[in-house]
Amino acid sequence: MPPKPKSPKIVAEMPPHLCDDHVLTEPQVCVLVGFSQDTLQRLHQRGEGPRRVQISERRHGYTLREVRRWLDARSVA
Repeated sequence: MPPKPKSPKIVAEMPPHLCDDHVLTEPQVCVLVGFSQDTLQRLHQRGEGPRRVQISERRHGYTLREVRRWLDARSVA
């Protein structure tokens, strides 16, 4: 059985006003940029995705500032 989509729940859980230093999870970043988690992981492996921050020994995340910076750098004029 395929996994259920998580997007609506994740979006609903995100506070409406986040500061730039807020750390987002990988699923939250995927919802914001419209990528699957596999795509985001592939971008990271190639050094092309937003920079991650180490939260703990086994967890990482993305600051909202970094995701916005990365998106701005990818914008088409």
